[in-house]
Amino acid sequence: MNGHEVLSKVEKGYRMPKPTGGIIPCPDPYYDIMLQCWKRNADSRPTFEYLRDFFDNYFVSSEGQYSGEPMG
Repeated sequence: MNGHEVLSKVEKGYRMPKPTGGIIPCPDPYYDIMLQCWKRNADSRPTFEYLRDFFDNYFVSSEGQYSGEPMG
């Protein structure tokens, strides 16, 4: 698919499906953020401050999951 075709699909509402392959699957909250970032209206997209806070908090809240230790 060339750039023009991609642009046309995106303008018609196409959004990349949630990535499912790979060693670590894409967490649902990540995909939700991706969808928010792809909103047509720029004013409806999250700010960089929001994204920074979201990912900072996400990493802290999920830290135990990656180390193999229970959260809490």
